[in-house]
Parts: sequence; structure tokens; C-alpha cells
Amino acid sequence: MKKTEATPAYSRLQLSEAMATLHRLRSDLLEMDPTIAEDEALLFDMLDGEGGEAMEMLRTAMRASLEAKSIADGIEHRQDTLASRRMKMLARADKIKGAVVATMQALGLKKLPDVEFTLTITPGRRSAKITDPTLLPEKFIKTETTRTPKKKDIAEALKAGEVVPGATLSNGEPVATVRH
Repeated sequence: MKKTEATPAYSRLQLSEAMATLHRLRSDLLEMDPTIAEDEALLFDMLDGEGGEAMEMLRTAMRASLEAKSIADGIEHRQDTLASRRMKMLARADKIKGAVVATMQALGLKKLPDVEFTLTITPGRRSAKITDPTLLPEKFIKTETTRTPKKKDIAEALKAGEVVPGATLSNGEPVATVRH
């Protein structure tokens, strides 16, 4: 297997120091010219130019995140493939076993001994088979009730200014979109 070079990882301390450096630099830049805050592209260019290694650390950390996500996606795909293959093999095993059992029953055999296994056919256990659930007496019915908040309706009511006991509006987590 070919070994690939992994994206270097930085420690939390290194990333924390890089963020602190960038925060200090931003404060210094805004102190020199507060209007820089109004132009995000200019602010970014200045942080990128002056931040040096700190900005590169952020880029490298994001590359490591993308690499980890890619590996996780590959694992998920492999798991899906293996799960599908597993289901096919289980179906095959059941089909073959069914054919062996049917043959043994036709021959009147109840046992098939081997050095690796012993197959024994025993009568199935008696159990209830429900033919029409609507005809069952109530004493044989289990009723379940679940309460689930209707979050969409609650959010609409709260946004409209309505007070909903047990609920408040909150800001969701920021969404980071990565295009590559």
C-alpha cells in the first residue's frame, strides 16, 4: 500500500496561540484604521499578509478537517458496501440451509452429524399468529402514546411574539460552508 503524506496537525495550544495572534493583529489594525472593519476583503488581506504563519495554521487545520471528513466518508462507503455484501451472504446462507433442511425432512432425517457441526431439526415452538389485528379483544392490545413537541409551530409562534411556556427562541450554531 502506498503511503501518503498526511496534513500536519497542530496542537490545540498552537491553534489557540495562532488565534490570539490574529485577534491582536485585528485589534491593532482596527486601532490604526477603524474603517477596515467595514471591508471584509481588505481586513482578510491585511490579516493574511501580516498574520503569516497564524493564517497558514488555520488553512492547514482546515485541510486536516477536510482530510478527516474524506476518510470518514470513505469508511462510510466501505461500511455500506460491506453491509450490502453481508446481507447477500446471510440470504445465501439461509437459502442453502433451507435446502438442506428440506432435503433432510424429505428423507425423514432429524440429525446431520459432521466433524464441524451437527444439524438437528426439531419441531417449531407454538406461537400466536395474528391473522386480523382489528378483531382482537382490547385486553390483548397495547396502546402507546408519545408526546413530541412541534418545533416548527413553536418557532413560528415565538417569532410572531407569542409566549410559549417551556420554549424560547435561540440562535443556532454558526454554519461553516466549505467549497472544494
